[in-house]
Amino acid sequence: MNELPHAMLAAVYRGKDEIRLERLPLPPISPKEVLIRVEACGICGTDLKKIHLGLVEPPRIFGHEIAGRIARIGEDVEGWEVGERVAVVHHVPCLRSDCPYCRRSAFAQCPVYKQTGTTAGYEPAGGGFAEFVRVMERCVKYGMIRLPPNVTSEEASFIEPLNTCLKGVRQANIQPDDVVLILGQGPIGLLYTQLCRRVGAQVFVVDPLASRRALALQLGAEVAFATAIEAKSYLTENLSTGGADVAILAVANSHLVQTTLDLVRPAGKVLLFAQTYLQDFTQIDAGVIGMLEKQLLGSYSGDVTLLQEAADLIFRHDIEVQRLISHRLPLSSMQEAIALASQPKENTLKVIVQP
Repeated sequence: MNELPHAMLAAVYRGKDEIRLERLPLPPISPKEVLIRVEACGICGTDLKKIHLGLVEPPRIFGHEIAGRIARIGEDVEGWEVGERVAVVHHVPCLRSDCPYCRRSAFAQCPVYKQTGTTAGYEPAGGGFAEFVRVMERCVKYGMIRLPPNVTSEEASFIEPLNTCLKGVRQANIQPDDVVLILGQGPIGLLYTQLCRRVGAQVFVVDPLASRRALALQLGAEVAFATAIEAKSYLTENLSTGGADVAILAVANSHLVQTTLDLVRPAGKVLLFAQTYLQDFTQIDAGVIGMLEKQLLGSYSGDVTLLQEAADLIFRHDIEVQRLISHRLPLSSMQEAIALASQPKENTLKVIVQP
């Protein structure tokens, strides 16, 4: 067995808005598990919500957009070697034929899927904001992706979020020649912009930050608007239907749900992507759903059956992720990393933690 340190640095959630850097023992692994030395972990909006809103009980170690190198392998694990570079996802469904959710490909609602399969200690919560992370058996089997030499760990850390966006594109059944409007051009919105363009859709975007609008145009958006009002005016004037075929709300502001519904044509679709905690109430006009037949859809987390496809898009560089990274910080600068990701300004996009 290779020599590893006995302790590691981890960013531990200790309560609402409280993250502490602590020294912890390396997580032990069972014979069917793997230990990964984390090389890159992206900060996700769901991490930030849990931290700032205190949505879960502490202590926990967050971080689930994980890529790194295998540091230790359980004696019953086959097909993997110490030193191999991998990306890993933290949720894998049971995939049983008698599961009512897996049978319908609603994997994120499977009870097994909801049990986080990676941890750096405490209640499993991802664990990527630590130097080492334990990968449990089901994620070793179905949630680990081997990385080719031409792909960096920071690029590979986008496999998990790209998987979630690919699932959303399929959920909304976006078609060639659809007019798609995406609200928000943070890292997730920019992934959606690229995926929708690959389908063949016309993509329009909304974001208040000029740097994000400029990058969206470079990555395939037709027009970028600073406000939803500008988008509404343009769509009304230039489309015979008066609205988009599909709108994707990639902003964690549920007060924009009605605004987004107003931006699609009758019988159009709205996909909610950033609404990721319960009791997040808002008011909508039910008449636009009942009378105008607008569809309100949701998409949450990933789809393990699309995982390799998402990985291949990054491996082939068909989806640009390197340009979405604005900051790379060590684990010792976790507070700064969280602040940057929580309050993005011009030229702030994906913040990567490099333990």
